[in-house]
Amino acid sequence: MTRLIELILLGSLLVVGHAHGAAPDVKSLNPPGVQRGQSVEVTVGGNLGTRPVKAWCDRAGVAISIPEKGSKVTLTAAPSAQPGLCWIRFHNAEGASSLRPFVIGTLPDVAEQEPNDRPGEAQQLPSTQVVVNGVLAKAGDADLYAVPLKAGQTLVASLAAHRVFGSPMDGVLQVVSPEGFVLEQNDDARDFDPQIVFTARRDGVYVVRAFAFPATPNSTIRLAGGADYIYRLTLTTGAFASHVVPMSITRGSTTAVRLSGWNIPSESREIPVALDADANRALVADTVLGNAIELPVVEHTSLGEDESAAKDGPQAISVPSSVTGRIDATDDVDGFVFPAKKGEKLTFRVESRSLGFPLDAVLELFDAQRKSLARVDDPSRGAFDAVLDYTVKADGEHRIVVSDLYGHAGPRHVYLLTAELQVPDFVLTAAMDKFVLRAGEPLEILVTVTRRRGFAEKIGITAEGLPTGVSVAVVESVVKQKSEKSVELVLTAEKPVAVDGPFAIVGRSSGAGGSTVRRAKAPVAGLTEKTSALWLTVGDGGKK
Repeated sequence: MTRLIELILLGSLLVVGHAHGAAPDVKSLNPPGVQRGQSVEVTVGGNLGTRPVKAWCDRAGVAISIPEKGSKVTLTAAPSAQPGLCWIRFHNAEGASSLRPFVIGTLPDVAEQEPNDRPGEAQQLPSTQVVVNGVLAKAGDADLYAVPLKAGQTLVASLAAHRVFGSPMDGVLQVVSPEGFVLEQNDDARDFDPQIVFTARRDGVYVVRAFAFPATPNSTIRLAGGADYIYRLTLTTGAFASHVVPMSITRGSTTAVRLSGWNIPSESREIPVALDADANRALVADTVLGNAIELPVVEHTSLGEDESAAKDGPQAISVPSSVTGRIDATDDVDGFVFPAKKGEKLTFRVESRSLGFPLDAVLELFDAQRKSLARVDDPSRGAFDAVLDYTVKADGEHRIVVSDLYGHAGPRHVYLLTAELQVPDFVLTAAMDKFVLRAGEPLEILVTVTRRRGFAEKIGITAEGLPTGVSVAVVESVVKQKSEKSVELVLTAEKPVAVDGPFAIVGRSSGAGGSTVRRAKAPVAGLTEKTSALWLTVGDGGKK
């Protein structure tokens, strides 16, 4: 009888434990993209969790249908959906997954088909303007694609894997001649992601070969692969943009940017970019382009390098401002002059490697007598974008010079130089991007406060966008107190509710320099991205 009671109790515990289910734990999406105006069946890597499950996307025009069983979902991108990278989160009553990247494209999609490892098995493509969704599924795998080209045609082969999707691969691309000889190879045009621009000298069917090594090297020397070696490979003889000029957009402006790339018709070289007043990113997209480019929105003037001025002398700029330039000749240097006053604290920042370009930037500051005042290269190990801080010693004209550390140059050695007055500021960071709150159980969220350039004002930190029934008190971060470097937000739900959705952690400060508002960001699992789109799941108070 005692044994029977024990079995009954054990069964009851199992039923209770199962009733609470599991939150989604999604690692990857395959394929990781779709052409706008189309639908695709996507295999979810990881676990969708206990049904019912819903999906949230940060982009309008994206619908996701999730069946009651299985690991496949259907994703539909409306014809009006903006192209580019979007973020998807799966959620249920138990919690939410981390954000997962997904691309809305403009070119037709093609699914990789095995076998395609050997030259005689190269996959035939329906056209020379496609995006292949593929996976290097096992160690030793290689994917080959046959591309017919006419003499003089330029093919752009651009692989997105590690940089965009977090695939743990160091990809390699090759272009192979009809006779089987390797004509071009690249393995790191954009960090770990390769890109080749190839112009055919004669008619023929060329082969593009994709393979990879581990992004984190190990003791093996063979080709690598796995279920998470997911990629999107653009193969196009149509228009493809490398970058635009300028590479940032002034808030509230309507700017025409100049496209730089390959196979771009002359009538499409300039594209107007309009943005809302509260937008933080601007999208450059056009029906003629095989890709889309996102640009940061800045509060100051943003311009392109004046090449005619460069021939006659350094280009004049103001502070603050941003300028887009390019080191296009070996040992070339770009100079920009500006007036400065004694005591002004200035910051100069070059972005190139972080944007996926090859420049290893050096910044050097000179006074009016051409005396070098400061010179910087890499700010830290593995960081190749230079930052120079300087306090002006005397009134007068100054010159900031951009160059490549090794004198390298080329059409993709582009950069965005920003010159600013140093302003005290702060940054808020949350350790994770998703939280679960149970009724009657306070949720404590640690927020790290990083004060920059002597920021000493009080910062009021709170959570905004919370669902009805959830409350939080404003917490202050104060210099020389325990709260200077971190605070703890406490969220509570007194009554049982079942709701979830995005929210934000916001810090506000008002001082002599004006008001400052910043949103906390959290790391996105498996990627270098950070997000301010945090997620809260509110449960009924039951224990997991």
